[in-house]
Amino acid sequence: MSTKEAGDKEVGLAATPSKRGPSSAHEDPSEGPETADHTPKKPRTEGGKEGPGSGPAEAGGDEGHTGAAATGEAAEGTKKEGSHIIEQGTIQFFYRPKVGKEEVDSLDDVQRFFMLLRPDAAGVKSRMCVLGKKRLPSARRHERFFCFVEATAEDPAELLEGLGPKSYETRTRGTRHLEAARAVGEGTYALVEHPDRVNLVYKLEVPTTPGEAQLEFTIGEAGSFICQVKNPAGRGRDDPGLDQKAEYPLEKQEEFQHYSWIPPRDPQLFEYEHCEFLLIGARQDEELIGRLGQEGAQAAQQGGLASLTESERGAVSDEEGMLERLREEVQADKVGIFTEPAETGELL
Repeated sequence: MSTKEAGDKEVGLAATPSKRGPSSAHEDPSEGPETADHTPKKPRTEGGKEGPGSGPAEAGGDEGHTGAAATGEAAEGTKKEGSHIIEQGTIQFFYRPKVGKEEVDSLDDVQRFFMLLRPDAAGVKSRMCVLGKKRLPSARRHERFFCFVEATAEDPAELLEGLGPKSYETRTRGTRHLEAARAVGEGTYALVEHPDRVNLVYKLEVPTTPGEAQLEFTIGEAGSFICQVKNPAGRGRDDPGLDQKAEYPLEKQEEFQHYSWIPPRDPQLFEYEHCEFLLIGARQDEELIGRLGQEGAQAAQQGGLASLTESERGAVSDEEGMLERLREEVQADKVGIFTEPAETGELL
């Protein structure tokens, strides 16, 4: 079976505002829940604008350039000095086979691909996100993928329960069965604010080296994505995307002003269900990703190995500790989630 290219050396993407935005296809209820692919469309451009540095980035050129932005090393230095982390935590990836499929051989057998963001800060909601193309976007191919927040909860265990096996009745096909989701990776992530954009970056920790399963979903050892959040006000019924939009309180809605897309400088925008956003492949920040990797290793020592004695702890590798932490965090035994793809790198 051929595998998809992952862990590409990231190439730059311009942050020039665009008047083209994606949308999702409406869900097809014929196969029950989780059947939509949510492939981006090309909506009309009347009404609504993108703010400076806030429109969906176009491929080509150096990352972060705007029409009037300075170029060269001076501009790069300014952007780096002005960047800072606005949120960080644990990121986990899952996939669920299609209805009636017990095993997955390729993306054709996958119903949905999930990304769970679990912020470190207390009192901040975790978010279960759905990626429309059923994998991560590639920077080398200048890909941009439509995504949305399916559910949020202060306790991530509530979100994980939704990944267990399901059965439902249909009028024409009787009882239909959905297999439990499979965990395909875990790592650390950060939302990084730059003067002209916000990036979602991650460092994979489990497995330490991507295998067949990870490559199938374009999950590399690390990744970086320009992130844009869509204004739910849109253009009413004619607005492409989800039928049900995020319902922000007035103070959050005002952050969009009159723009169609904005960088999520306020991470709380992701705490609302049906939040629609873009992930756009971008160049990696090696220094930041290195920091994320160190924090992930420390979490493994404090988490998965915490219950072991001192002598036992010395005999267990960081990777084994991370695997144990993953099993505990996704409640593999309780919910029925399979962790073998993350542990072995093989599709299941």
